[in-house]
Parts: sequence; structure tokens; C-alpha cells
Amino acid sequence: MKILFATALLAAATGALAQVSPFEIRFHPGERIYAYPLDEQGRYRSVQLQNAAVINRSGEPIALASVDLELVAPPSAVETRQFEGEELERAAKAGHMLQSSGLMEALRFQFGGEALVPRGVTFAPGTVLQPNEAILLARQTFAMRGSQTELRVRVRGLSDGRLVEASKSIPIVAGESRTAFRFPLEGTWYVGAGPTIHSHHRTVVAQEFAFDLVRLNAEGRTFRDAGDTRGAYLAYGARVLAAADGKVTSAVDGEEETDNDLRRQGEALDAYMNRVRQAQMGRLGRGTNGVIGNHVVIEHSPGEYSVYAHLKPGSVRVKAGDSVRMGDAIALVGTSGNSTEPHLHFHVCDSSEPLLCAGIPVRFVNLEVANADSARPLQTGDIVIAR
Repeated sequence: MKILFATALLAAATGALAQVSPFEIRFHPGERIYAYPLDEQGRYRSVQLQNAAVINRSGEPIALASVDLELVAPPSAVETRQFEGEELERAAKAGHMLQSSGLMEALRFQFGGEALVPRGVTFAPGTVLQPNEAILLARQTFAMRGSQTELRVRVRGLSDGRLVEASKSIPIVAGESRTAFRFPLEGTWYVGAGPTIHSHHRTVVAQEFAFDLVRLNAEGRTFRDAGDTRGAYLAYGARVLAAADGKVTSAVDGEEETDNDLRRQGEALDAYMNRVRQAQMGRLGRGTNGVIGNHVVIEHSPGEYSVYAHLKPGSVRVKAGDSVRMGDAIALVGTSGNSTEPHLHFHVCDSSEPLLCAGIPVRFVNLEVANADSARPLQTGDIVIAR
């Protein structure tokens, strides 16, 4: 009887060891992916996988054969995007270059610090992963319609001639903030950048569902006259309002503004963007304040914080620890930080750190989208009327 019991234990242990995955699959953000509406009537939604890392934890080299991204309506994959051959090589090289160039460290907020890439892990230059080497799959976008509730990463490779594989899923959630927010400005505004998939915000983890809000004149411009000073911009100096009741967790009011980032008359777009990128890279090295300038962060409930950025110097009326009510004036629109013109940047995310957080779709309650057939989430290019 003892011999049979020992044999059973050995068989169970051997089976458990055989099931240990050679891969560790990590996501950032790691809890969920939010699906954002593209077409409410057609039930189309956009889904963005910001970051997935596949790490070799086996102790032996593994030659990757394929990495599949699958939109899943359990138990079946509805849509599969496969990386193999040259496509897999390109993905590997992109992650390696990002890390080896130092850009990954400069943009560490995009990868959650060590949330995606733990200490001691490096990205391989090709598809053969040495122990503790990884491959990065970033900014993968899907348009979906249906009941898909998971995005699954499935990886296969060869280790010493043996097939090894693993998979991991992350939930897809069609949801919005628990908090009901009022629009943080008064009157009529234009969404210069929003959660629409072609917006630059959608590719930044903290700002995935953020809004850049400006004002337009009758000619469709955001400025008067030549627009060569910040005071010529229609948004400049407008009151910024607390979007919901809460407590201020941080307030910064010491960042300067400049007119140097405004587009000059007759300046070609390519030349302008190159000039702005150089200035922005310099601000990245200064961290959060350099990027978003003067700002206020308000906690509304556990895991929901609103961020108001690029505020006018000297205009911030609140400080950390203050309680605010929905509609309280907290600052004025400015152009501090990485701002190409005066505007309000507004987003909601899951942490008090305005860049080291993950964005949350905003549930607004007091606005109308001009010319829309029905109430719907905001998109880039919308004209918003705050009631």
C-alpha cells in the first residue's frame, strides 16, 4: 500500500512539473481592456491592447514559432491576429530597440514602471529568447462587434526540439467610470483629441480615454488674429471646474508657459512637428510636471481620479487635501507643460499618479454632442455643449 501511495505521489508531481509553463505572459494595464464605442447603433467597439510581454522563464533558449492575439467569446476565438516569421521578427526588434535606446526608461509611464518588464528582463533582438528574455507586442488595435469578452495571448515555441506553449487572457470590458462627471468647462467646446482610435491619446496608457478641449471661432480656428501669442487663443483663461465631488490629491502651480510651441505663420507642418518633438523630449526628462505642466488631481472614489492639466500659472485655487464640490472653479485653462496651444487636458484614471495610471472611459452627465442623433460617448472632432 505504501509503494502504491508513493508511486501516485511521484506521478502527480511529474504531471505538475510537466504543466509548468516555460513562458510568463504579462499585460499593462494588467486588469482589463476597455472597449470604446465606434458606432453605437451598429455596436462596433474599438479595443486596444496597449502592452503584452512574453518572457522566457524556462532556463533554456526557446525559438518562438508564433504569437497569436485572439478575441475570444468563450470558449471560442472569434478573431485571431498571428505573428510569425518576418512579422514576429519585426515585433522582437522593435521591443529590443525601444529598450536598448533608453526610450523605454524615458517613457516608463507607458509600461507601468516594472509592471510590464520586471528587473532582470531584457527584450531579445530576435525570435530566439534566452532565459529571462522577452518579446513585446504593443499598440495592437481591433474593431469588434459581438460578444467578445477576452483577449487571449497564445504563444508557441521550440525548446531543445520540444514544442512548448502557453496562453493567458485579459478581460475586455464595455464600461465607464462609476463616478458621474459633469463637463469640466462651461459653454461650447471642441474635442481636439479624444478616445477615438486615431487620436494620439488612445496610444498612451494613462491618457487612453483623455480629452484635449479647445474653442473654435466662426472660421473654425482656435485663435484670433495671427495666433502667435497664447492670449490670442479662445480657450486661454477659461474657468476649469471640478467635474465631480472629491478630495484634491495634488495641485501644481509653478510651471511656466511659453509661446515658443505655438505654430508660426507659414511654418510647414512637418517642420513644426519636428520642432515641437524636440522640445517635448526635453520636458520628458523632467517627469510629470514637465509633461502635463500645472495640474490638479482629484480623488472621487477608490480607483477613480480626475486629472486637469496644462493649467495657467498662478490660477490654481486648490491645494492637496482640499475637498471640492462638482462645479467648483479650480483653475484657468493655460498652456504649461507639453502643450502646443492653450487647451484643457482632462482624463480619468485609476491612480493619483497622473501618468503612472491606466485610463478609464468617462461617464459625462451634463452635455450634448452637437448634431448627434442621440446621447453617446464623446469622439475626437465632436462639438460639445455643456448644459
